[in-house]
Amino acid sequence: MSGDYAVQEVETAFLSQQHEQSDPSDPHSMEDMSAYAEEPRESDPLMEVPSYEKASGPIAPDVPVTMATPVKDKWRNIIGFWILGLCNNYPYVIMLSAAFDILKHFRKECTTAELYSGDINCTNHTSNNNSRDCNPSSTSVILLADIVPTFVIKLVFPYFMNFIPYWIRVFSVVGFSLLSFILVGLQLNKVVVIFGVVCASISSGFGEITFLSLTALYDKSTVSAWSSGTGAAGVAGAAVYLLLRIGLSDQVTLFIQVFMPLVMIVSYFLLLGKAGTAPPPRQEAGSEGEEEDDETK
Repeated sequence: MSGDYAVQEVETAFLSQQHEQSDPSDPHSMEDMSAYAEEPRESDPLMEVPSYEKASGPIAPDVPVTMATPVKDKWRNIIGFWILGLCNNYPYVIMLSAAFDILKHFRKECTTAELYSGDINCTNHTSNNNSRDCNPSSTSVILLADIVPTFVIKLVFPYFMNFIPYWIRVFSVVGFSLLSFILVGLQLNKVVVIFGVVCASISSGFGEITFLSLTALYDKSTVSAWSSGTGAAGVAGAAVYLLLRIGLSDQVTLFIQVFMPLVMIVSYFLLLGKAGTAPPPRQEAGSEGEEEDDETK
């Protein structure tokens, strides 16, 4: 260990100084120094210089280990994780914002009697005073489809996520996100639309446990950047959908959103720097000595 080497240098200098000041005619002083030099000593954990090894795992960097991240790479990682947080929660927010518009394609005309029967959720008035446009399903269907899958993923997947390489996780997140915008935008039927919303929920939940675990291999500031990006997704998603809906249909608006998963790919593979280094697990005092004894045997 480098820490033991430093301690030995200090002890050697101390013994040399004592030897110069000692009286050669006094045998006791010489014996005391010899005994001190030959006395076995255990390494002091406080004197050890921490050593860092390359992080193990599917994205372990094949570069020399450095003790500190350069400022340029640090800011690249912060911006990269902010964008990843924004893109990860963006489909989730879009589906919530478009819940009413998603279901309006499956409306039917209902009479006043049906309106007050309690079986149908009615909405906008039409030119006919005796009828209204109604949604056969409540918007809570979209809300549940957008919340339940991500809750299940966050509850179950962390127990075996470490067996899945990071590149597979990232492409899975991007794939589900793209699929959600396409299926919901096509408006084929209600089942397909709800499945598209479920895909957005899977993408959001799977991406959160993927990129949050990835921050452990980078500077701790990336956690704050990720959290800031997920918060910005709530404002950006709702604002973008509102502005686009002023002049475009809901289907065109949803198809335009497919660029966001592509931004996630660019951020992960091009913007993020090499994964940082993680400190090894702390060892108990004396464990290194036992390992050295085993090697000598």
